[in-house]
Amino acid sequence: IAAEYLCGAMCLDDSKNSIKRMELAYLAHEAFGISPLLRYLTENSLIEMEDWSNYNMSARFKAGAMGLPFIPCRSPMGSDMLQTNRAIIQDCPFTNRPIMLLPACHPNVALVHVQEADIYGNCRIQGPLFTCPEISMASAHTIVTCDRLIEHDDMVRFPNRVSIPYFSVDAVIEVPYGAYPGNSNGLYYYDEKHIPEFRNACEKFRKGERAPLQEYFDNYIFGVENTTEFINKIPLSQIQHVEKIEPGIRLESAHTVLGS
Repeated sequence: IAAEYLCGAMCLDDSKNSIKRMELAYLAHEAFGISPLLRYLTENSLIEMEDWSNYNMSARFKAGAMGLPFIPCRSPMGSDMLQTNRAIIQDCPFTNRPIMLLPACHPNVALVHVQEADIYGNCRIQGPLFTCPEISMASAHTIVTCDRLIEHDDMVRFPNRVSIPYFSVDAVIEVPYGAYPGNSNGLYYYDEKHIPEFRNACEKFRKGERAPLQEYFDNYIFGVENTTEFINKIPLSQIQHVEKIEPGIRLESAHTVLGS
């Protein structure tokens, strides 16, 4: 969803052309379908697109984290994905069978959200890791936002639970509900009301109706200074609902922590 917000700014204001080229896998509004604005920009040749599978991107980040120029992989052989990316098929020097070579991915800056971090950059990720450790290690610079900043002593008490080590992180910012309206495992589920509201506005823009998307951005994006102000625009009942249906550790209600 984060990339879709950047796409929205580009669609509404030509001076905000922050994306020239994208290398990505699946980009969608959680379970509600592919991103209409990314589709709009791609179909109108406003951005360059290099398409990969989720597994391929994970493998590319793994190669980057290991300091390798490429990584061998069987995927995406036999698919049309070869027409949309830079993967190369070569014969394996050991088996003489065809193998795919994927270029390593080395982002300049990675933005990663986690549930817990300490002031040094050690991070805990609850649930699926989604290749975040590899992304952090592969990037030249990594900025971490966390739902909760915890004491260093609490972090190192269970060193086996450190998902991202401090030496791969450049900055840490405590941002409660920083993944909203997406989910943060163990804290809050994705918002099944807000995401469709945003996606419907995006889809209307793609089909030629600008006003709903402009109204959404004026209210939730251009009209706020930070995440605190954004969250405080969300009805308390919605915040309580996404917390309730996501079992695990708890933050205080957003309107209590952040101020209403």
